[in-house]
Amino acid sequence: MTDLNNLTKNDLAAIIGGMTANQIKKASHADLVQRAGEAAQKPVQPVQPKPAPKVRVLDDRIITQPATDAKRVKAVTQGSKRHLLIQALEKGATVEELMLATGWGKDTVTSALRWDVAQAGLGCERKGGKYHLMLPTGFTKPAIVEKGQARVDALGNAK
Repeated sequence: MTDLNNLTKNDLAAIIGGMTANQIKKASHADLVQRAGEAAQKPVQPVQPKPAPKVRVLDDRIITQPATDAKRVKAVTQGSKRHLLIQALEKGATVEELMLATGWGKDTVTSALRWDVAQAGLGCERKGGKYHLMLPTGFTKPAIVEKGQARVDALGNAK
C-alpha cells in the first residue's frame, strides 16, 4: 500500500474518495489509513468513455434575400468589418472562417449574416456548410466605396 505520509491531500482524496481536502486535514491518521484500506479492497469500476458529440448538420437555405429594389442597395466602406464579411462571403466561407476574417465571435457573425448583409441590400445563403453572398438583380459585384469615392459612384460601378 502507498505511504499516506508522502501523498498530497488531493492525491489522498482521489484514493479515498468522498472526502474534501479540508476533511482530510481534520481526520486522524488512523482514520485515513482505515479509509484507504477500505478503498483498496473495493473493485475498481472501469471508466466509460464519453460518447462522441453529435454533429449538427444544418440544412441548405437562404438566410437573407437580396433587395429587389436597386434603391435599397447601399455601398459598403472599403476596409470596414462589413466589407471583410462581404469579401469572405463572395468566396464562400464557414462561420469559423468569417470569425477569423472579422475578429468577431460566433454570435456576432451569425447576427451579421442577417443584419449587416441585409442592411447593405445583399443576400446570404447557406450551401453545404458554407455561406455565400447573393447579389440583387442587375448587380455583378457588391458596391464598395473606396477612399475618396462617392457612394453613388460605387453603386454605379457595381452594376
